[in-house]
Amino acid sequence: MTTRTPRIRRPLIRGFARPAGFLVALAVFLLLPNTAVSCSLPDGRGTIESSLTGTEMITGSRPSLAADGELTGFLEFTKNSAMATSLDQARADRPIRLVTAAVVVLLLLGIAVQLIRPRLLRAAASVDVAAGAGVLVVVVERLASARWEPILREAGLTARFLPENEGRDAVAAALDTRHPGLGFWLVLTTLAVIVIANAALLVSGFRRSRPTGARQLGPH
Repeated sequence: MTTRTPRIRRPLIRGFARPAGFLVALAVFLLLPNTAVSCSLPDGRGTIESSLTGTEMITGSRPSLAADGELTGFLEFTKNSAMATSLDQARADRPIRLVTAAVVVLLLLGIAVQLIRPRLLRAAASVDVAAGAGVLVVVVERLASARWEPILREAGLTARFLPENEGRDAVAAALDTRHPGLGFWLVLTTLAVIVIANAALLVSGFRRSRPTGARQLGPH
């Protein structure tokens, strides 16, 4: 006697147990910031922001940099000083590009895994791939964040002469401006939903198969 594996009934959760979840994770990883730097002057007098997306990390592009208010002149300063060299140093190096490429490969593998016909095997493979991709996403963010250190250290040394930084460790404050980008959190959330949805499918399938085994072992 064969037992059908129960389907997940909620359409949204079921979608994340299929290729849609990995497609969303891939798009977010490639297009939205995975690591970022942002800081602002008091009273909203100016802000400066920079970030790296998955695409920029794979290609080794220079981090984007935007500023407004009193910090607008900082952009021109980066073009005509040693700060430009620091921006180049913040580019993704070979290890980051390789790990970023590995994330993309895993997410594509997650899409391909959905072609597996046995549902329980497909769910188990999806859990493994999503969990592995999640670990690598964290590794990429940590590695990319470390690449910001030269530019932020130099920025802190420059900013220590500002009145608002008197008696304050401007270098440490600059280094504290590093943080995971929006894309990082969205990718991890998406992968977590994929893991939960497929884990629920596995648990439901195993629970439904137990009574069948019990009846087969009972007295005839």
